[in-house]
Amino acid sequence: MKIGIITFHRAHNYGAVLQAYALKMHLVNKGHEVSFIDYWPDYRKGMYSLINFKFDDKRNLFYKMVKRTISTSLDLPFKFKRHARFQRFIRKRLGIIGNKGIKFGNQILDAYDAYIYGSDQIWRFNRFSDYSGFDPVYWGKYPVGSKGLKIAYAASMGRMNVGKDDFDFIKTHLQNFNAISVRENQLLDLVKPYSTNTIVQVLDPVFLLEKKQWEQLIPDNEKQEPYLLLYNLTRSKQATEAAERIARNKGYKIIELTGGVNFSRVGQRYKQNYGPIEFLTSIKHASFVIATSFHGVAFSILFERQFLSVDMGDNLARVTSLLSNLGIENRYLADLNSLSNIELIDYNKVNGLLLQDVAKSKEFLDVNLNNDLPK
Repeated sequence: MKIGIITFHRAHNYGAVLQAYALKMHLVNKGHEVSFIDYWPDYRKGMYSLINFKFDDKRNLFYKMVKRTISTSLDLPFKFKRHARFQRFIRKRLGIIGNKGIKFGNQILDAYDAYIYGSDQIWRFNRFSDYSGFDPVYWGKYPVGSKGLKIAYAASMGRMNVGKDDFDFIKTHLQNFNAISVRENQLLDLVKPYSTNTIVQVLDPVFLLEKKQWEQLIPDNEKQEPYLLLYNLTRSKQATEAAERIARNKGYKIIELTGGVNFSRVGQRYKQNYGPIEFLTSIKHASFVIATSFHGVAFSILFERQFLSVDMGDNLARVTSLLSNLGIENRYLADLNSLSNIELIDYNKVNGLLLQDVAKSKEFLDVNLNNDLPK
Protein backbone atom coordinates (compact mmCIF):
# COMPACT_ATOMS: atom_id res chain seq x y z
CA MET A 1 0.00 0.00 0.00
CA LYS A 2 1.19 3.51 -0.80
CA ILE A 3 0.92 5.65 2.33
CA GLY A 4 1.43 9.38 2.83
CA ILE A 5 2.12 10.69 6.35
CA ILE A 6 1.01 14.18 7.35
CA THR A 7 2.62 15.23 10.60
CA PHE A 8 4.77 17.86 12.30
CA HIS A 9 8.01 16.58 10.76
CA ARG A 10 10.27 19.59 10.09
CA ALA A 11 10.56 20.88 13.64
CA HIS A 12 14.01 20.95 15.20
CA ASN A 13 12.54 19.19 18.18
CA TYR A 14 13.77 15.76 19.26
CA GLY A 15 10.34 14.26 19.83
CA ALA A 16 8.81 15.62 16.62
CA VAL A 17 11.36 14.12 14.23
CA LEU A 18 11.77 10.85 16.13
CA GLN A 19 8.04 10.12 16.26
CA ALA A 20 7.85 10.81 12.53
CA TYR A 21 10.77 8.45 11.88
CA ALA A 22 9.21 5.72 14.03
CA LEU A 23 5.85 5.79 12.27
CA LYS A 24 7.51 5.69 8.86
CA MET A 25 9.83 2.81 9.76
CA HIS A 26 7.07 0.74 11.36
CA LEU A 27 5.00 1.01 8.18
CA VAL A 28 8.01 0.32 5.94
CA ASN A 29 8.79 -2.79 7.98
CA LYS A 30 5.22 -3.91 7.31
CA GLY A 31 5.93 -3.78 3.58
CA HIS A 32 4.23 -0.49 2.73
CA GLU A 33 5.58 2.22 0.43
CA VAL A 34 5.76 5.24 2.72
CA SER A 35 6.64 8.92 2.31
CA PHE A 36 5.91 12.17 4.08
CA ILE A 37 3.59 14.69 2.52
CA ASP A 38 5.81 17.69 3.04
CA TYR A 39 3.20 20.11 4.31
CA TRP A 40 4.84 22.97 6.15
CA PRO A 41 2.44 25.91 6.59
CA ASP A 42 3.38 29.54 6.07
CA TYR A 43 2.75 30.35 9.72
CA ARG A 44 5.68 28.05 10.65
CA LYS A 45 8.12 29.04 7.95
CA GLY A 46 11.40 30.37 9.30
CA MET A 47 10.67 29.02 12.77
CA TYR A 48 13.62 26.62 12.72
CA SER A 49 15.97 28.57 10.49
CA LEU A 50 19.47 29.39 11.62
CA ILE A 51 18.48 33.03 11.60
CA ASN A 52 14.87 33.85 12.42
CA PHE A 53 13.43 37.34 12.64
CA LYS A 54 9.79 36.35 12.66
CA PHE A 55 7.85 37.72 15.66
CA ASP A 56 4.38 36.59 16.70
CA ASP A 57 3.88 39.71 18.78
CA LYS A 58 4.60 42.87 16.76
CA ARG A 59 4.62 45.23 19.73
CA ASN A 60 7.96 46.97 20.47
CA LEU A 61 9.22 45.51 17.21
CA PHE A 62 12.36 47.68 16.91
CA TYR A 63 13.52 46.73 20.41
CA LYS A 64 12.87 43.05 19.66
CA MET A 65 14.80 43.26 16.38
CA VAL A 66 17.85 44.73 18.14
CA LYS A 67 17.68 42.16 20.94
CA ARG A 68 17.24 39.27 18.47
CA THR A 69 20.16 40.49 16.34
CA ILE A 70 22.48 40.50 19.35
CA SER A 71 21.34 37.13 20.70
CA THR A 72 21.49 35.52 17.23
CA SER A 73 25.07 36.69 16.77
CA LEU A 74 26.06 35.18 20.11
CA ASP A 75 24.05 31.95 19.67
CA LEU A 76 25.09 31.18 16.11
CA PRO A 77 28.37 29.34 16.88
CA PHE A 78 26.45 26.94 19.16
CA LYS A 79 23.40 26.71 16.93
CA PHE A 80 25.14 25.87 13.66
CA LYS A 81 26.09 22.28 14.52
CA ARG A 82 22.74 21.48 16.13
CA HIS A 83 20.92 22.84 13.09
CA ALA A 84 23.09 20.77 10.74
CA ARG A 85 22.45 17.59 12.73
CA PHE A 86 18.68 18.06 12.62
CA GLN A 87 18.74 18.82 8.91
CA ARG A 88 20.85 15.71 8.25
CA PHE A 89 18.36 13.54 10.16
CA ILE A 90 15.36 15.07 8.38
CA ARG A 91 17.02 14.56 5.01
CA LYS A 92 18.53 11.10 5.59
CA ARG A 93 15.98 9.42 7.86
CA LEU A 94 12.74 11.16 6.83
CA GLY A 95 13.59 11.68 3.17
CA ILE A 96 12.70 15.38 3.18
CA ILE A 97 14.68 17.49 0.72
CA GLY A 98 14.73 21.28 0.63
CA ASN A 99 13.13 23.80 2.96
CA LYS A 100 9.97 25.06 1.29
CA GLY A 101 7.34 22.36 1.81
CA ILE A 102 4.25 22.15 -0.39
CA LYS A 103 0.82 23.64 -0.77
CA PHE A 104 -2.30 21.50 -0.81
CA GLY A 105 -4.08 21.25 -4.12
CA ASN A 106 -1.12 19.64 -5.86
CA GLN A 107 -2.44 16.60 -7.80
CA ILE A 108 0.29 14.35 -6.41
CA LEU A 109 -1.44 14.45 -3.06
CA ASP A 110 -4.25 12.26 -4.38
CA ALA A 111 -1.85 9.49 -5.38
CA TYR A 112 -1.91 7.60 -2.06
CA ASP A 113 -3.95 4.62 -0.96
CA ALA A 114 -3.97 5.91 2.60
CA TYR A 115 -3.13 9.08 4.49
CA ILE A 116 -2.03 8.88 8.11
CA TYR A 117 -2.35 12.08 10.12
CA GLY A 118 -0.15 12.15 13.20
CA SER A 119 1.25 11.90 15.69
CA ASP A 120 2.48 14.71 17.96
CA GLN A 121 0.46 17.86 18.61
CA ILE A 122 -1.10 18.08 15.16
CA TRP A 123 -4.50 19.03 16.62
CA ARG A 124 -3.16 21.90 18.70
CA PHE A 125 -4.93 25.26 18.76
CA ASN A 126 -2.43 27.70 17.23
CA ARG A 127 -1.96 31.19 18.63
CA PHE A 128 0.34 32.93 16.16
CA SER A 129 0.02 36.53 15.08
CA ASP A 130 -0.61 35.44 11.49
CA TYR A 131 -2.62 32.30 12.23
CA SER A 132 -5.01 31.51 15.06
CA GLY A 133 -7.02 28.33 15.46
CA PHE A 134 -6.86 24.71 14.39
CA ASP A 135 -5.15 23.87 11.10
CA PRO A 136 -7.73 21.93 9.03
CA VAL A 137 -4.97 20.20 7.05
CA TYR A 138 -4.05 18.14 10.11
CA TRP A 139 -7.76 17.43 10.68
CA GLY A 140 -8.13 15.56 7.38
CA LYS A 141 -9.65 18.30 5.24
CA TYR A 142 -7.23 17.66 2.36
CA PRO A 143 -6.96 16.16 -0.14
CA VAL A 144 -10.61 16.94 -0.86
CA GLY A 145 -12.51 14.13 -2.54
CA SER A 146 -9.71 11.60 -2.22
CA LYS A 147 -10.62 7.92 -2.35
CA GLY A 148 -7.68 7.09 -0.10
CA LEU A 149 -8.23 6.11 3.52
CA LYS A 150 -7.76 8.87 6.08
CA ILE A 151 -6.51 7.65 9.43
CA ALA A 152 -5.64 9.70 12.50
CA TYR A 153 -2.91 7.94 14.47
CA ALA A 154 -2.08 8.99 18.05
CA ALA A 155 -3.23 12.54 17.41
CA SER A 156 -2.52 14.95 20.23
CA MET A 157 -3.78 18.42 21.08
CA GLY A 158 -1.17 19.39 23.65
CA ARG A 159 -2.93 21.95 25.81
CA MET A 160 -6.63 21.10 25.70
CA ASN A 161 -7.81 24.67 26.19
CA VAL A 162 -10.75 24.31 23.84
CA GLY A 163 -13.61 26.78 24.01
CA LYS A 164 -17.23 25.87 23.37
CA ASP A 165 -17.10 27.63 19.98
CA ASP A 166 -14.41 25.19 18.82
CA PHE A 167 -16.52 22.06 19.13
CA ASP A 168 -18.37 22.74 15.89
CA PHE A 169 -15.00 22.62 14.10
CA ILE A 170 -14.03 19.42 15.91
CA LYS A 171 -17.33 17.69 15.18
CA THR A 172 -17.23 18.63 11.50
CA HIS A 173 -13.61 17.67 10.88
CA LEU A 174 -13.67 14.37 12.75
CA GLN A 175 -15.99 13.20 9.99
CA ASN A 176 -13.08 13.47 7.53
CA PHE A 177 -11.48 10.34 8.96
CA ASN A 178 -12.19 6.69 8.29
CA ALA A 179 -10.52 5.74 11.58
CA ILE A 180 -9.38 7.77 14.58
CA SER A 181 -6.96 7.16 17.42
CA VAL A 182 -5.56 9.63 19.94
CA ARG A 183 -2.62 9.61 22.29
CA GLU A 184 -4.04 10.84 25.61
CA ASN A 185 -6.90 9.62 27.79
CA GLN A 186 -8.09 13.18 28.29
CA LEU A 187 -8.26 13.86 24.55
CA LEU A 188 -10.20 10.64 24.03
CA ASP A 189 -12.78 11.81 26.54
CA LEU A 190 -12.90 15.25 24.89
CA VAL A 191 -13.54 14.16 21.28
CA LYS A 192 -15.41 10.87 21.68
CA PRO A 193 -18.88 12.48 21.91
CA TYR A 194 -18.33 14.31 18.61
CA SER A 195 -17.46 11.40 16.32
CA THR A 196 -19.59 8.77 14.63
CA ASN A 197 -16.46 6.56 14.46
CA THR A 198 -15.14 4.52 17.36
CA ILE A 199 -12.14 6.40 18.77
CA VAL A 200 -9.39 4.51 20.58
CA GLN A 201 -6.30 5.45 22.53
CA VAL A 202 -2.94 4.26 21.20
CA LEU A 203 0.72 4.84 21.97
CA ASP A 204 2.96 7.51 20.55
CA PRO A 205 4.72 6.19 17.40
CA VAL A 206 8.11 5.96 19.13
CA PHE A 207 6.80 2.84 20.91
CA LEU A 208 6.09 1.12 17.58
CA LEU A 209 9.83 0.42 17.29
CA GLU A 210 11.57 -1.89 19.73
CA LYS A 211 14.51 -0.92 21.88
CA LYS A 212 16.94 -2.80 19.63
CA GLN A 213 15.66 -0.91 16.57
CA TRP A 214 16.41 2.42 18.24
CA GLU A 215 19.80 1.16 19.35
CA GLN A 216 20.75 0.60 15.71
CA LEU A 217 20.83 4.38 15.32
CA ILE A 218 23.18 4.86 18.27
CA PRO A 219 26.94 4.68 17.70
CA ASP A 220 29.16 2.69 20.06
CA ASN A 221 30.41 4.98 22.81
CA GLU A 222 33.43 4.73 25.02
CA LYS A 223 32.54 4.19 28.65
CA GLN A 224 32.27 7.38 30.66
CA GLU A 225 31.62 8.24 34.26
CA PRO A 226 28.00 7.85 35.42
CA TYR A 227 25.82 10.86 34.66
CA LEU A 228 22.33 12.17 35.20
CA LEU A 229 20.68 13.52 32.07
CA LEU A 230 18.54 16.60 32.66
CA TYR A 231 16.33 17.15 29.62
CA ASN A 232 15.08 20.54 30.70
CA LEU A 233 12.82 21.50 27.81
CA THR A 234 10.84 23.98 29.91
CA ARG A 235 13.88 25.34 31.79
CA SER A 236 12.27 24.32 35.02
CA LYS A 237 13.80 25.39 38.32
CA GLN A 238 12.10 22.44 40.00
CA ALA A 239 13.65 20.00 37.52
CA THR A 240 17.06 21.59 38.00
CA GLU A 241 16.80 21.30 41.78
CA ALA A 242 15.65 17.67 41.57
CA ALA A 243 18.55 16.82 39.23
CA GLU A 244 21.13 18.48 41.44
CA ARG A 245 19.85 16.76 44.58
CA ILE A 246 19.90 13.30 42.98
CA ALA A 247 23.29 13.91 41.35
CA ARG A 248 24.82 14.93 44.69
CA ASN A 249 23.31 11.93 46.44
CA LYS A 250 24.42 9.41 43.78
CA GLY A 251 27.72 11.00 42.81
CA TYR A 252 26.66 11.62 39.21
CA LYS A 253 27.76 14.45 36.99
CA ILE A 254 24.96 16.30 35.16
CA ILE A 255 24.49 16.58 31.41
CA GLU A 256 21.79 19.07 30.48
CA LEU A 257 19.81 19.42 27.25
CA THR A 258 17.25 22.11 26.50
CA GLY A 259 14.92 22.78 23.60
CA GLY A 260 17.17 25.33 21.97
CA VAL A 261 20.43 27.26 22.15
CA ASN A 262 21.46 30.03 24.51
CA PHE A 263 24.97 31.48 24.58
CA SER A 264 24.77 32.03 28.35
CA ARG A 265 24.79 28.29 29.05
CA VAL A 266 28.47 27.51 28.88
CA GLY A 267 30.50 24.68 30.33
CA GLN A 268 30.72 20.91 30.06
CA ARG A 269 27.29 20.44 31.60
CA TYR A 270 25.37 21.95 28.66
CA LYS A 271 25.13 20.04 25.36
CA GLN A 272 23.57 22.60 23.09
CA ASN A 273 24.63 21.18 19.75
CA TYR A 274 22.99 17.75 20.10
CA GLY A 275 20.86 16.44 17.24
CA PRO A 276 18.33 13.56 17.35
CA ILE A 277 20.98 10.81 17.37
CA GLU A 278 22.92 12.44 20.20
CA PHE A 279 19.64 12.85 22.10
CA LEU A 280 18.97 9.12 21.87
CA THR A 281 22.55 8.32 22.85
CA SER A 282 22.41 10.57 25.91
CA ILE A 283 19.29 8.82 27.25
CA LYS A 284 20.51 5.32 26.40
CA HIS A 285 23.70 5.71 28.46
CA ALA A 286 22.33 7.81 31.34
CA SER A 287 22.29 6.41 34.85
CA PHE A 288 19.25 8.56 35.64
CA VAL A 289 17.01 10.90 33.64
CA ILE A 290 15.07 13.98 34.72
CA ALA A 291 12.72 15.09 31.93
CA THR A 292 10.27 17.95 31.49
CA SER A 293 9.07 16.61 28.12
CA PHE A 294 6.88 13.74 26.97
CA HIS A 295 9.47 12.21 24.66
CA GLY A 296 12.16 12.46 27.31
CA VAL A 297 9.94 10.20 29.40
CA ALA A 298 9.03 7.95 26.45
CA PHE A 299 12.63 7.17 25.54
CA SER A 300 13.58 6.71 29.19
CA ILE A 301 10.96 3.95 29.28
CA LEU A 302 12.09 2.45 25.97
CA PHE A 303 15.72 2.32 27.15
CA GLU A 304 14.63 1.14 30.63
CA ARG A 305 16.23 4.05 32.47
CA GLN A 306 15.43 5.15 35.97
CA PHE A 307 13.75 8.53 35.55
CA LEU A 308 11.46 11.22 36.89
CA SER A 309 9.15 13.54 35.00
CA VAL A 310 9.04 17.01 36.49
CA ASP A 311 7.14 20.27 35.95
CA MET A 312 5.20 19.46 32.78
CA GLY A 313 2.94 22.50 33.13
CA ASP A 314 0.12 22.65 30.58
CA ASN A 315 1.37 19.45 28.94
CA LEU A 316 0.98 17.37 32.07
CA ALA A 317 -1.81 15.23 30.60
CA ARG A 318 0.47 13.76 27.95
CA VAL A 319 2.84 12.26 30.51
CA THR A 320 0.39 11.29 33.24
CA SER A 321 -1.73 9.41 30.70
CA LEU A 322 1.28 7.30 29.66
CA LEU A 323 2.55 6.75 33.21
CA SER A 324 -0.90 5.76 34.43
CA ASN A 325 -1.30 3.16 31.69
CA LEU A 326 2.04 1.63 32.67
CA GLY A 327 1.39 1.64 36.40
CA ILE A 328 4.19 4.08 37.24
CA GLU A 329 2.25 7.22 38.13
CA ASN A 330 4.76 7.89 40.89
CA ARG A 331 7.43 8.77 38.31
CA TYR A 332 5.82 12.19 37.97
CA LEU A 333 7.37 14.32 40.70
CA ALA A 334 4.80 16.83 41.90
CA ASP A 335 6.73 17.80 45.02
CA LEU A 336 10.47 17.91 45.70
CA ASN A 337 9.78 16.56 49.18
CA SER A 338 8.90 13.24 47.53
CA LEU A 339 12.46 12.70 46.31
CA SER A 340 13.35 10.68 49.37
CA ASN A 341 10.61 8.12 48.64
CA ILE A 342 11.60 7.12 45.09
CA GLU A 343 11.79 3.39 44.44
CA LEU A 344 13.44 1.67 41.48
CA ILE A 345 11.22 1.04 38.47
CA ASP A 346 10.46 -2.65 37.94
CA TYR A 347 10.73 -2.86 34.17
CA ASN A 348 9.54 -6.46 34.10
CA LYS A 349 6.10 -5.18 35.13
CA VAL A 350 6.28 -2.05 32.99
CA ASN A 351 7.31 -3.93 29.85
CA GLY A 352 4.49 -6.41 30.32
CA LEU A 353 1.93 -3.61 30.28
CA LEU A 354 3.76 -1.78 27.51
CA LEU A 355 3.72 -4.83 25.23
CA GLN A 356 -0.08 -5.00 25.54
CA ASP A 357 -0.45 -1.35 24.52
CA VAL A 358 2.08 -1.74 21.68
CA ALA A 359 0.10 -4.71 20.32
CA LYS A 360 -3.14 -2.70 20.52
CA SER A 361 -1.52 0.24 18.71
CA LYS A 362 -0.11 -1.91 15.92
CA GLU A 363 -3.43 -3.70 15.55
CA PHE A 364 -5.19 -0.36 15.03
CA LEU A 365 -2.94 0.41 12.08
CA ASP A 366 -3.02 -3.11 10.64
CA VAL A 367 -6.81 -3.43 10.78
CA ASN A 368 -7.57 0.00 9.39
CA LEU A 369 -4.97 -0.10 6.63
CA ASN A 370 -6.65 -3.31 5.49
CA ASN A 371 -9.85 -1.28 5.26
CA ASP A 372 -11.54 -3.45 7.85
CA LEU A 373 -12.95 -0.36 9.50
CA PRO A 374 -14.95 -0.43 12.74
CA LYS A 375 -18.66 0.15 12.28
